[in-house]
Amino acid sequence: MKTIMIESYPCDFEFTTELELPEFDYGCDVRTNLLHKKMHELQVYSFGHGYEDYIVEMVIEKDNVEIWRLGS
Repeated sequence: MKTIMIESYPCDFEFTTELELPEFDYGCDVRTNLLHKKMHELQVYSFGHGYEDYIVEMVIEKDNVEIWRLGS
């Protein structure tokens, strides 16, 4: 199980996943689709953008945690 953390933009939230994540490339479809799904499930606050406007632009890996930086 891996913990995913989103900090600052659009807000702070985190979730866990058992999904096997591929090596990261900018805009990674697997991560971006997972992001959209979790934003809907968690009803994440997003001012001015729909959930589908966000993509994963950067991933920082630490132990069993990925910190995702998002863009829109």
